[in-house]
Amino acid sequence: MSNIHILTGDGKNKWTAVFHIAVPDTNNSVSVNYRTGLINSGLGGTSTMAEGDGPGQITTAELAQIASGELYECSVPLLIETGGTSVPELRTMLRSQYTKKKNAVLSDLQTRLRYFGHTESEAA
Repeated sequence: MSNIHILTGDGKNKWTAVFHIAVPDTNNSVSVNYRTGLINSGLGGTSTMAEGDGPGQITTAELAQIASGELYECSVPLLIETGGTSVPELRTMLRSQYTKKKNAVLSDLQTRLRYFGHTESEAA
């Protein structure tokens, strides 16, 4: 399975990249698993990609991981040629951008889901 999928360009050197980021199997501050919170909050669980085995498609297995909250999908516009045009240069740039985005996305999700799922009753 791939973490990085490059889709269409805008004709101005900007490309849509879809990143699939692994969500840690840990709990938030109120003991709700982040994967459960991601799905139940509506922040995750779906893909913008068509299911299939071809280029630009998401595999059934990968889609199942997104549906279960194991993976989070986000789309980002990238100026791909900024790091060069050879395959090794493109690979290095894409991996670098993925790592940066992954760390920022996971931090954001942990903040947004910190107290997700907490319930309380009025004290008598």
